[in-house]
Order: sequence, then structure tokens, then C-alpha cells
Amino acid sequence: MRLLWNRACAAVVVLALLSVLVLGACERSLDTSELQGYFDENEYESLSRPDLDRVSLTVSPSGKTMTYDGQQAKLSAGGGIAPYSWDVHDVSLGSIIEDSGAVVIYRRETLGDNVVILTDSTGDQSFCVIAQPAEETTE
Repeated sequence: MRLLWNRACAAVVVLALLSVLVLGACERSLDTSELQGYFDENEYESLSRPDLDRVSLTVSPSGKTMTYDGQQAKLSAGGGIAPYSWDVHDVSLGSIIEDSGAVVIYRRETLGDNVVILTDSTGDQSFCVIAQPAEETTE
């Protein structure tokens, strides 16, 4: 019984010493002078995070078929972050004749497929593919 008591006392003493060593180390202040030098030499730059609340940029409609020269179509921007800019891939095939920012009017000039490109203020893009087949003739 006495041997068991001695072992228990020894275990308590060892645990007490470990506690003092561990807790004592936590109380000491750390020397951060070397860390400060590192951060001074290597400036921290936070990467921008995507805005999770932002709605994707879209053009409505996303596709359109225009069957005769001079035909016009209204295209609208949705989502993204205004202001918006609009471009046409091939202005010889069609052009934007009215631009109010979020809404434009595209006019077909001649046959040939074209693309209207919408860009928002962050550089995100969306497209409307415009099919412009040959005009149908009636005989």
C-alpha cells in the first residue's frame, strides 16, 4: 500500500512540475522584433474577395435572330455593377443606335452573325449572339 502511495505522490509532483513549466511558458512575452522586420520588408496585401452578394452580369436576351436589314432589337443589362459599356464585334454587320446605359437598341445592317458585348465596371462581360441569316424573299 505504501508503494502505491509513493507512486501516486510522485505522479502528482510530476504533473505539478509540468503544469508550472507549461503555464510559465505561456506567461512570458515573446520577442517579436524579428517578425516586425519581416513584415516591414514584405508588405502584406490582401487579395480582393469576390462579392458574394453580387448578381452575375447578363444580357437579355442572350440570343436573337434578326431576319432583315434595318431590323432593331432592344437589349438589356442585368446584374453586375454599373456603369455598363456596350460593344459590337463587327460594326459592318450591325450597330448600337441608342445607348441609355442599361438598355441599348441594336440595328442589323446586313447578313452575317454578330455579337454584342456588355462589360460592367469591374470588367465582367456578358454576350448576346445575334444570328443574321439572309433575308427571306417572297416570290
